[in-house]
Amino acid sequence: LADLMPKVLNRLLSADRAAFFKLAAALDQGLATKDLLIWFKDDGLQKRAASLGWTGDLSPGVGDTLAVVHTNIAGQKTDGVMDEVIDHRTKILPDGSATVTMTIARTHNGQKFALFNGVRNVDYLRVYVPSGSRLVEASGFHSPDPKLFSLPDPGAETSPALAGEELGSTVDPSSGTKIWSERGLTAFGNWVQTDPGQTSTVKLVYSLPAGSIKTEKTDSWKALFQPQSRPSMSYSLTVKKQPGAKPARFLSSVELPRGYDLAWQSPERILGADGRWTAEMKLDRDAFLAAVAK
Repeated sequence: LADLMPKVLNRLLSADRAAFFKLAAALDQGLATKDLLIWFKDDGLQKRAASLGWTGDLSPGVGDTLAVVHTNIAGQKTDGVMDEVIDHRTKILPDGSATVTMTIARTHNGQKFALFNGVRNVDYLRVYVPSGSRLVEASGFHSPDPKLFSLPDPGAETSPALAGEELGSTVDPSSGTKIWSERGLTAFGNWVQTDPGQTSTVKLVYSLPAGSIKTEKTDSWKALFQPQSRPSMSYSLTVKKQPGAKPARFLSSVELPRGYDLAWQSPERILGADGRWTAEMKLDRDAFLAAVAK
């Protein structure tokens, strides 16, 4: 880096106008896909950058929120050969409550014993969801051998911020999934291990907190003569892409209560044979999905 940086700066300072337009386009693309993040010492500039999604901030969204975050622990460079499919299914009940069933499938495309990427991908997975979400079920997780962990050095200091999170954390006894609060969100954490040529699939079922689904009721007589005033439900989902991560294939489906149908949607969803309205995308940047049902 010390050898490279002077050459980069020299290229930038000596660039012509056409090159600067190309640089601006590359910068815009990198910020949009979160391959570049910005930090300002000035609080005002930092808040402005955060509002544009350029800081990697993990703040809650409106309605439902999701952020899937992977941390490679002694898995060498295997993240580059991992393919991921996130299937996020929301079931909305007549009373406006909702349950999410999410599966995450990770496929290891590396060759066993290959340099850098031929080893097991050891991933500590964190899933961030709306604050107050309640874990119902978790499966498919596998922790590393406890012998591989070392104890802190004697006299090591504890971070007050981390200690605060640890103090309020709990562990699901059946799956070993850790549950805690962080930055206004609820987090679920557990281990996913995938060997070369294999696929690991984990599953999380959790209920969303009250108010995640916006409902509007109307008088039955009014609804009879004014169809536009029928009871409605609004659902929105903000998906945060992990900065620097390889884009995942993302599927979002919504199952509506009996008698409801979609009146508006963005992006477009397709009604499947199973009665779910599904949208699919490449998660190469943050995404916002919304739908109104009547």
